[in-house]
Amino acid sequence: METIPKTNAITHKRNEDGLQPKYRQYNLWEVDNQKPMTTAEWSETAVPLPRPPKSELENPVANVTIASHAHLFDIKTPINIDVFQSLLSLHPNRPFVESVLAGLWEGFWPWANTLSPLLPLSHTQEPNGHYEEAHLSFFHDQLKHELERGCYSSSLGNTLLPGMYSMPIYAIPKPGSTDLRLVNDHSAGPYSLNSMIDHSLVTGYPLDNLHQLGDMLLDLHVLTPGLDLVMWKSDIAEAYRMCPMHPLWQIKQAVRIDGEYYINRGNCFGSSTSFAIFVSVNSLVAWIAKNDRGVSSLITYVDDSSGPSIATDKLFYELYDTCLPFPQVALLRLWDE
Repeated sequence: METIPKTNAITHKRNEDGLQPKYRQYNLWEVDNQKPMTTAEWSETAVPLPRPPKSELENPVANVTIASHAHLFDIKTPINIDVFQSLLSLHPNRPFVESVLAGLWEGFWPWANTLSPLLPLSHTQEPNGHYEEAHLSFFHDQLKHELERGCYSSSLGNTLLPGMYSMPIYAIPKPGSTDLRLVNDHSAGPYSLNSMIDHSLVTGYPLDNLHQLGDMLLDLHVLTPGLDLVMWKSDIAEAYRMCPMHPLWQIKQAVRIDGEYYINRGNCFGSSTSFAIFVSVNSLVAWIAKNDRGVSSLITYVDDSSGPSIATDKLFYELYDTCLPFPQVALLRLWDE
């Protein structure tokens, strides 16, 4: 019982058995610790991703709209699915692999039920407030970019078709940057897209953390005593957008810009299932990197991949015209492939 001066507090380690400083949380490393599963290893036991249920496939309203306006709906991904499938030929978890490949070929399904009698046939959720001029300019730039990549359909006019939904979009600054990110607010309003999703089924998808990193650093230190180590990191641009959505979900992803509607064909930032879908794809990429490309120490955190390496173990990477750590170059070349 004493007055503490107004300065930064000093943390004193508690030595009693079973007590550890709270700031360390689960980041404790011991010789006989059981190592947590990495994202790549998780793919070997993951449950398959869902396909649209029979009730959705037989939805008469959605099917008529999709069939009569087929040019609005398409499956677009920059991933070379044939190469991806070939590289996964030895993966032991075939049901999971096949479900991810089906999602890339036919579009992913977000664990949703769109057929509740409480839901309106079509719905536009208005945004909160008014857009600033800078945000409108950003929306136009983003629209041009998405149209060029085929991730947005051409305009379907100023009226939604039967079965279509449109959620508001916003321009949000990226963390630590003045650059903007397009966010689709799938939680907006009483008839939000996220409210159609069974959230209990999209939990438990992996994020590698400092625990795995600590284990990898310790293992590499034991194998290479006295050698300097480095950390490397690379991230995937527009990662979620690589994953196409099924047309029966695309119909719920109309985006309104300047009064006109466009179908958003891809997995988007703002859906409660976006992470689960992307990490399922990326877990298989990480598995290939680990089991086929010699990247034994790999941390996968959403779209960021990183790991430790021996400082002198470098390769020349042609696209960047520079030498980088061996595992980083191996992963970049896999991404290119």
